[in-house]
Amino acid sequence: MKKALPVIILILAVIIVVFVATGIVNKGERDNRRIIAIVLPRTGSCFCESFRRGASGACEAMGFKLRMIESGGRDQRRLQDRLSGALHTQGVCGVILAGLEGGLPEALAEEVLEARMPCVVVGTREEAYKQPYRARCCVGPDEYISGLIAARRMAEILGDKERLAVLNCGQESGLTGRRENGFVHTIRNEFKGIQLVETKHGPDDVEGAFLAAQRLLKENPDIAGLFACDQTASLGALRALEKDPRAGRIKVVGFGAQKVLVEAVGSGAIDSLVVHNGCVMGREAVGALIAAIKGEEIAGRIDVRVVVVTRENLDDPEIQELTAAARE
Repeated sequence: MKKALPVIILILAVIIVVFVATGIVNKGERDNRRIIAIVLPRTGSCFCESFRRGASGACEAMGFKLRMIESGGRDQRRLQDRLSGALHTQGVCGVILAGLEGGLPEALAEEVLEARMPCVVVGTREEAYKQPYRARCCVGPDEYISGLIAARRMAEILGDKERLAVLNCGQESGLTGRRENGFVHTIRNEFKGIQLVETKHGPDDVEGAFLAAQRLLKENPDIAGLFACDQTASLGALRALEKDPRAGRIKVVGFGAQKVLVEAVGSGAIDSLVVHNGCVMGREAVGALIAAIKGEEIAGRIDVRVVVVTRENLDDPEIQELTAAARE
């Protein structure tokens, strides 16, 4: 019996080691199966960083991991390569597609469908959700409503019987077109005393937006307000007004949360900014995707309202969270 005891102890030790090793492997496999792939257009932008913060916090709270993928802008081939690689990575169990204007390349859309994993889309264009991959949920603001909110803010700071103009440098995307329409229709229908004198479209680059804003200001010397529909237009308008004697008198409602724009609100150079709440969108998208992964029923659309950033609310906790990426 004494001779057999060491053998028994050795056998028990081996069994324990095997069980522990198996548990570690199984845990690793379980962990690896809890990865969410998120595709963003530019992972370094203010919105994308804000979105990443919200998504990362939601994933951590729910025991999932993130894999961030930069789509490569308009390079569809690069996007196809990157997302295709993510779909075939062990452990990826769902995908969030953010900012993919116009949807996915057909071949990749079919690949997402064949992967049979839940998909959530972040954005606003309905065309982007009519792809064969059948996104389970769409998360984002209605850009028409974003324009409506901007119009009401403009009317609030302008008062009645004033003249204003619109600058749109992102019309090719379709998103700013809806935002522009929401603004224009609201001004014309709700604030008939305000006269919209011009809508100018410029190229989607800051230098082109600056030149377009300069022309708009020169051609309309008596405007009291300017709505810049997108971030590029906002940057161009800000730069143009720095060289205009009416700076400070023309009320600007812009769009976006880039650092220089947030600082311009603080200094009073821009009255206010209409901003996508990337943190909330990230949290909502992850929550919807994890619910879909678990087989739970989810809404087909989750509306996330934009936020108006003003000099008065810059220190509010919500605004601080929203503009954290811009301030770094």
